[in-house]
Amino acid sequence: MFKNLFFLAIGSLAISLSACNNQGGDATDPMAEGQAGAGADTLLLTEGTIEWVGSKPTGKHNGTFKVSEGSFMVENNGISAAQFTIDMNSLTVLDLTDAKMNADLAGHLKSPDFFQTDSFPSATFALSSATALATPDSLGNTHTIAGNLTLKGATKGVSFPAKVTLSEGSLSAEGSLSIDRTQWNVVYGSKNIFKNLGDKFINDMVDLKIKVSAAKG
Repeated sequence: MFKNLFFLAIGSLAISLSACNNQGGDATDPMAEGQAGAGADTLLLTEGTIEWVGSKPTGKHNGTFKVSEGSFMVENNGISAAQFTIDMNSLTVLDLTDAKMNADLAGHLKSPDFFQTDSFPSATFALSSATALATPDSLGNTHTIAGNLTLKGATKGVSFPAKVTLSEGSLSAEGSLSIDRTQWNVVYGSKNIFKNLGDKFINDMVDLKIKVSAAKG
């Protein structure tokens, strides 16, 4: 039963990004901290979560990952570089209240069928660009974020809208995106790869919602 339950969602960059589908494109050149000017401030992660939602024809599951560390370079009221690390072993399942069912699904998601966390205990995001919008959109997003997501040995480019708030010595960001998990070698139950699954497939697209905050150390 549980082998047909899925997720993925590294579901919120804790930057709460609003709805934007990005299946995973070519990796782009990340910003390097060395590119920052002499007046740049370094902000360190104070809190970060990623909410995920995975689905199949008969239902869906949701949970979280923790963002374990990260840093952001801020100058001229903008983000000049950023990167953060996701602790894949921090995966939680939130929708199953039965302890055994919850543990079984969490264990399956950490297994080689999905994230293989014993071999790939962390994932990373490295910023390529943070482009301010001329005016916030209808959802309050202020920026378009682009960067490289490295997960289970694969690196792909992603982009999404985000609401970024900068103040003296602190930053918060949140955004949402959807990724095609198969682009990151998470192929279990994909009807596009395994052709005889009938209605037992798991959807390739995973919704992520990211929220992060940072401050001067």
